[in-house]
Amino acid sequence: MADQGAQLTEGFALQPFVEKASKLSGDALAQVVSEALAHPLVYVFQELLDLPNVQNELSKTHTPLFNLLNLFAYGNYSEYTASPSKFAEVTPNLQTKLRRLTLASLSAQSHILSYTLLQKELAISDVRELEDLVIEAIYQGVIQGRIDQRNQQIEIHYAIGRDVQSKEVDQMMGTLLAWFKNCDETVKAMEDAVGFAHSEHMMTATHKADFAKQFEARKADLKLQLEQLELMSRAGGGGGM
Repeated sequence: MADQGAQLTEGFALQPFVEKASKLSGDALAQVVSEALAHPLVYVFQELLDLPNVQNELSKTHTPLFNLLNLFAYGNYSEYTASPSKFAEVTPNLQTKLRRLTLASLSAQSHILSYTLLQKELAISDVRELEDLVIEAIYQGVIQGRIDQRNQQIEIHYAIGRDVQSKEVDQMMGTLLAWFKNCDETVKAMEDAVGFAHSEHMMTATHKADFAKQFEARKADLKLQLEQLELMSRAGGGGGM
């Protein structure tokens, strides 16, 4: 299923739309963008969004559609419901797709998603409808997980990656650098602990060796003393005769 999810995010399905859109303008360009949004295997949009004619022309001549493309690339369902008039028409199929994209974003933030949270973020009141959406998302490869009906939550094992805005790259780099620094500190602490353990082991071994030498020396002294006492005993017994 992860391989299926990778197909959604590697951009192969988007490529034909990017190639066509790069040569078009006006309504023809808008038509290709609409087709890309509706395609069932297109879940990344940044390459299309970054086309100069999309940025410079579509954003002005078809602003609601341009806003919708941005929404599908970076946004979530609650942004749509907050200001639906900003966007081009969102058909039922597009609503489902936007909900799946939102589910992917939420899954990247937490491995446990409660029904309550999902119902709020996806604007779904009916539990059965919510579960159907999750099942379809799992089947399509958008997420991997398990529905826990008893605890009213979804356990997430995998989610597809979404498009990343340039402003988010710096935040991600900062997070990665902090993670690498923490890893370095952890490795150093482990190395110090291993070194200390090795030192303690060497000290213990030395102490054991010293004790063994002292013990053997003491045994030898006692044996010598016993032998001397035995000789003295024999000598004393001979004088009495």
